[in-house]
Amino acid sequence: METARIELKPGSLVRITHIGGDLRLTGVDSARLEAQAGRRGGLRVSSKAGGVELTCDGGCLVFLPGDSRVEIGRVVGDGRVTDLTGEVSLEAVDGDLHLRRLGRVSLGTVKGDLLAQRLRGELAARSIAGDARLEKAEGDVRIETVGGDLRITELEGGLQADVAGDARISFAPRAGSRSVVEVSGDLRVRVPPGTSLRADLEAAGDLRIGAAGAGSPDQRAVHLELGDGQAELRARAQGDLDFAEAPRADPSDLAGAITSQVEAALSEAESGLQVDLEDDPALASAVGDQVRRAVDRALRREREDAASPPDSIEAERQMILDMLASHRITADQAEVLFRALESPD
Repeated sequence: METARIELKPGSLVRITHIGGDLRLTGVDSARLEAQAGRRGGLRVSSKAGGVELTCDGGCLVFLPGDSRVEIGRVVGDGRVTDLTGEVSLEAVDGDLHLRRLGRVSLGTVKGDLLAQRLRGELAARSIAGDARLEKAEGDVRIETVGGDLRITELEGGLQADVAGDARISFAPRAGSRSVVEVSGDLRVRVPPGTSLRADLEAAGDLRIGAAGAGSPDQRAVHLELGDGQAELRARAQGDLDFAEAPRADPSDLAGAITSQVEAALSEAESGLQVDLEDDPALASAVGDQVRRAVDRALRREREDAASPPDSIEAERQMILDMLASHRITADQAEVLFRALESPD
């Protein structure tokens, strides 16, 4: 195993120019950067003016002070970045990207899927080739293109997005914000009761409005005034558009609650795996990511279907999570169980 350690000043800039495999980057309560790669991983870390520069020919685990500013060039595999308060920019990810508990984030291109959770600052992205899912974002979100579907829950700012697939959005637009959403498929929008919003809604298919002053159901375009109209929304769908005031997020989206439990369980599981996998420390992160993807696949049908899931299936999922958290099963065993739940009878 290759390991590099270097002391950093508060708020230092960390430049990661190239990662030849998967990247797992985590902010920690420390003044030191520590990077780990497998044998012959080609890990190189050097001090530069005002910070550090890092590159690795293979997969890499990086732990660094939580207040660090991070600039990432290209990640050839999947990327996972968590627990940073400093600004993060990432130019290109060839696989999937998972962001969690970050401040301001700037993205170039992501060739796989994007999952962003608990962001405290603005998110700006140029291109997401796959699906994009955001959960609990406090700042504005701007995504120039989403090649797949877009799912957003608990967004507290404005939104600008162009989506090639379908979109489901639950957000509370901030006063003074301007949101523009263009969707090639179907669009579902939910805002909390009492939202102050001016909305121009247009659909090539059916237009359904669950708010006062919606107009006749055969209209293809509607202008709404909710409250004092302090925020602005312009939404267009090439398919159907469903807009309504709702007291909470879409109940068919169970990902948020379960993902939080998965994260807690996997943090413990991955710590144990890293101890046993000294020759390939990145494998622990890879196994954890496999389990996350298995959870996403197992929930996908439920997110697409508004009907309530069977109680027995949900109970079995919770049992798997409990066993993983208590170390009665391993992360790869949990993945097998989740796949079994996903399989048709």
